[in-house]
Amino acid sequence: MSNLIKDEEYRVWIVSIKSRIQASQIKAAVAVNYAMLELYWYLGEQIIERQETAKWGDGFLEQMSRDLLAEFPEMKGFSYRNLRSIRQWVSFWNRPDSIGKQAVSKSDSNWKQVVAKLAPNAKQLVSQIPWGHNVLLVQKLNDPTDALFYVQKNDRKQLVASRPDTPDRIRPAPARGPGDRQFRRNLAKTRKRPCPPTAA
Repeated sequence: MSNLIKDEEYRVWIVSIKSRIQASQIKAAVAVNYAMLELYWYLGEQIIERQETAKWGDGFLEQMSRDLLAEFPEMKGFSYRNLRSIRQWVSFWNRPDSIGKQAVSKSDSNWKQVVAKLAPNAKQLVSQIPWGHNVLLVQKLNDPTDALFYVQKNDRKQLVASRPDTPDRIRPAPARGPGDRQFRRNLAKTRKRPCPPTAA
């Protein structure tokens, strides 16, 4: 068997097998991420809607967290802190006027239609990046336009994070043009913001 390791044909073949396995792993991770973020989006919409319409009081999210953790103990993502992040994330991306202010000039007679197209696409776009990066963008940036710039340029690795759960380690990649430089400046000026207070 050790002679096989020295065989060039075998080495080329095993490299191709390993590449195929890695590609399948990435494909599976992307599908799982998309499904999870789709669920988080739904949860965020439900939380926002219930907080606006129901009179359940201040302990609503804490109770929701306890109930979901009890029912799904093997799943992560239902902590009180994460539910707050989910709510904040959906609220952040459901501000079409904010997205449109910088992305489209209001002097343009079609600005409302352009903004209306951006907002629904935001959900699809943000589902393409990991949850940790989504949380970081919401924590670090105030303007959805800047966040949308990162999400659209994700293939160029605008942010580099060694661990998505540690915002202090995020640093912008080298600038590649005027838009990149603006994103770097915006990210450098930002600091962690707490979740905005809500009724519950």
